[in-house]
Amino acid sequence: MTENPEELLQRALDSVDRSRTKLQWALGSVVLVLLGRVAFIMYGDPLRSVTALVHDVFVMLILAILVSTVVVCLHVTRMARKILRGIETLGRRPAAQPLTNESNDHV
Repeated sequence: MTENPEELLQRALDSVDRSRTKLQWALGSVVLVLLGRVAFIMYGDPLRSVTALVHDVFVMLILAILVSTVVVCLHVTRMARKILRGIETLGRRPAAQPLTNESNDHV
């Protein structure tokens, strides 16, 4: 498994980019679903009390914030781990041979 470390790091960064794009689409979809849910709560039952309406919306938004926070934390952790592995692989690259001074060998 002799791979070029730069290619390995580039693949890790590409993976981070793809995952970030997927996460953005997922969070955008969640926002649309939440807006639809708020509209349903507000206009679904016109005889509903304002207190129950505010309570339902508040609970839904708190749960959405908690879930979004957990998802973003997991995403950042995963992506940082990938990037750090790529950097670590770059660090394990064999070091260049030290230069020897030919003129000092005669002393």
